[in-house]
Amino acid sequence: MKIEHIELFKVDRPLESPFRIAVATRDKYEGVFVKIVTDDGLVGWGESAPSYRLTRETTASVIEELTRVKPSLIGKDPCDITHILTNLDLSPAALTGVETALWDITAQSLGTPLYRVFGSTRNEFDTSITIGIKSLDEVARHAEKLVNEGVSIIKLKIGVNPEEDIERVKLVRSIAANARIRVDGNLGYTVDEAIRVARGIEKYDIEFFEEPVAGLGNLKKLRKSIGIKVMADESVKTLNEAITAIREKAVDYVNLKLQKMGGITRTRIICDVLADAGIPCMIGGFSETLIAMTVAAHLKVAHPNIEFADLDAHIGIVDPPVVGGFTLKGSHAILPDTPGLGAKGSP
Repeated sequence: MKIEHIELFKVDRPLESPFRIAVATRDKYEGVFVKIVTDDGLVGWGESAPSYRLTRETTASVIEELTRVKPSLIGKDPCDITHILTNLDLSPAALTGVETALWDITAQSLGTPLYRVFGSTRNEFDTSITIGIKSLDEVARHAEKLVNEGVSIIKLKIGVNPEEDIERVKLVRSIAANARIRVDGNLGYTVDEAIRVARGIEKYDIEFFEEPVAGLGNLKKLRKSIGIKVMADESVKTLNEAITAIREKAVDYVNLKLQKMGGITRTRIICDVLADAGIPCMIGGFSETLIAMTVAAHLKVAHPNIEFADLDAHIGIVDPPVVGGFTLKGSHAILPDTPGLGAKGSP
């Protein structure tokens, strides 16, 4: 079996409503779908969803990179993933799109779902659903909607105003009395502000505080000062940064994202190293469709060190050109049992 041709599709879709975090507001999804076709007729799909803020990639730069390497991939065995990746010089999101499509083809060629190729028999997991930064009234309405839909894990974005953020957490806890609640500050605070917020919300049974300050040094200071577990996201994108986090005892958890780490293989290596150090992980994403979210879900159910999931980044994209993917009811997700990834583009 050989790679016969590769197609790239730029995808641009609005969001149902603007999504605000501490450092940015997003009103649309932009990404690149990667379609790899073999001479046996198998078709693999991947997604590159770049974040300029984290990896300095754009859809234009991803398309430029992938166009450059396409000729070198033609004629290769798509299942020879290790050797293909060794010779690919690509930025993280671009590499993620290619690797996902290769794994999709590999699992299809074996006639089995991708999570089984990764070594799991489980196809179900629970994920958080996110509430962005909004007014208190809007937060209340959103929290009530999630509770009515059976959501049992809520991730609340904060990081703008410490006093108001404490009120946001208090409000969500009053509405979602039995839910697991996580908060994400997205680099929005100083260390002193983050300490103040943490001490103001710890009585509301918060599962963890994700990246409220910038840098592993500041996260370490915060971790020493509060009782809530601290998770890194933006500060850990590479293996070297993960090793630094371990050496410095900077955090309790790390949020893995395929698009920032450069695909499945790199993410698994980082997760393995963190596992050896006793640091559990979460897997999440940027604004991504169900192609990218589903491959992350396959990895989630297969890696024992991925304790948490935050795989709701596809929610709110208007008319995404995707068929298949995992199904979500409340916080409970079920992966498809079809061979391969179980999600494909329809651009």
